[in-house]
Amino acid sequence: MHVYVYVLTGYAVIGVAMMRSNPGRKLLRETKRDLGPSPNPLAPPRKYPLWKHIALYALVGSVAIVLWPLLLAEAAKEVKRNTPKAIAEFGRKSRAQGVHQGWLRNRITVEEAQAKHLVDFTDESEARLAYARARGVLLTGEPVPFGFKNIEWKELVASMQEGDELWEFSSAEHAWQHLAGRAGIALVRNGEIVDCIIRAIS
Repeated sequence: MHVYVYVLTGYAVIGVAMMRSNPGRKLLRETKRDLGPSPNPLAPPRKYPLWKHIALYALVGSVAIVLWPLLLAEAAKEVKRNTPKAIAEFGRKSRAQGVHQGWLRNRITVEEAQAKHLVDFTDESEARLAYARARGVLLTGEPVPFGFKNIEWKELVASMQEGDELWEFSSAEHAWQHLAGRAGIALVRNGEIVDCIIRAIS
């Protein structure tokens, strides 16, 4: 419903703007002059006939009518792209694209992954504790699964569907030698990597 209101409002604004512009007022004056009796029969003819003016404004109006909904639809798409859900989905796709199938090493369960990647914040500095809180990590004095990436881990687990698998992954040896190595946990769905958490980089 709101879209139709915006479209109709846009048409009205375009129409008013065109008629209140100098060319629009000139067109109205010339139209009245052509339809009514000529006040000065000896006046020189216009440079352009009336039908060309009408055709020009009809063309401009048609283009505006066609483009306005398209621009509105594009704006609506942009709004949808900037929602928290869309941003999170973009992040998952971006992370997944950085992990190759050949890097998958061992299948692992949720419980095994959490136990293997517990992080103890007991002896951390106040600055690192503040950073953890800023990232939404709940500090209770107990070890936290995946440390600073605890929220990402929770989101990954919450997004799991029936049949999904967790795999440990690590890039090839030459990647580590060239300071481009990555390792972590990948979420695999129907044979495709759909999300991951990076635990080590070189």
